[in-house]
Amino acid sequence: MESMALKIDRQVVAPWEVEPLETFKETWEHVLSCALVWSVRVGRRGFKDTKPLFKQGHVQVKRLEGESLTFEKVTEIVAGWLGARSQENKEDLVSAWARDPSTEGIVAAYRFGDAYVRSIHARPQTSFSFV
Repeated sequence: MESMALKIDRQVVAPWEVEPLETFKETWEHVLSCALVWSVRVGRRGFKDTKPLFKQGHVQVKRLEGESLTFEKVTEIVAGWLGARSQENKEDLVSAWARDPSTEGIVAAYRFGDAYVRSIHARPQTSFSFV
């Protein structure tokens, strides 16, 4: 279920982040469902905990309607749906879920996950030089 009110400010968002944000905008409800099921399957939460989180996910996305989507915000939200633990690297968690073979079978979630991982790999590498 696409939310037409979700916006992507292409002047603020890096070019390699546009595709996963557009895909999230189009498929967020499928991503939410798949993420919650995955979190139960891998033991991050019990099944009974998913119903309130499903409702909360809708509220989270509704709150975003006045803002511009960012890669960081989407990462934070999806990682929460996946059952991120404190101090856990949220990008790594979302990437692990995206690469999980069970996610691949769910078309909308896979589209988002694939775009997400490709975006991370497309980032320009920062080189550090120590003088």
